[in-house]
Amino acid sequence: MTSLLKESKNASYEVVVRCPHCGQRLMDAEYVVARIKCPRCKNYVVLRIENK
Repeated sequence: MTSLLKESKNASYEVVVRCPHCGQRLMDAEYVVARIKCPRCKNYVVLRIENK
């Protein structure tokens, strides 16, 4: 999984989540535990992002 950090307006960090198979941007998240399906390539991506 490719992820980039960016600063949000409230000075916390969000992770830009991209599909590791095709690079499609899936979501911006501070915290997520999920299994999501990419709308472009239809592969499943398992995510566990925790902002500590």
